[in-house]
Amino acid sequence: MSLSLASVITEGRRCFADEVALIENQNRYTYHDLADMVLSVAAFLKSKGIEQGD
Repeated sequence: MSLSLASVITEGRRCFADEVALIENQNRYTYHDLADMVLSVAAFLKSKGIEQGD
């Protein structure tokens, strides 16, 4: 079975929402935080006309 990055992130948010997913310097981001950031970037790219496969 092949998983996309999007499915891994959304599944992580569903299963581990409040667990730490990423530590960058002194900042800790939960799976929920990470999913929100990824969705925000995806929405920005879509608003600029970027589509799947570009």
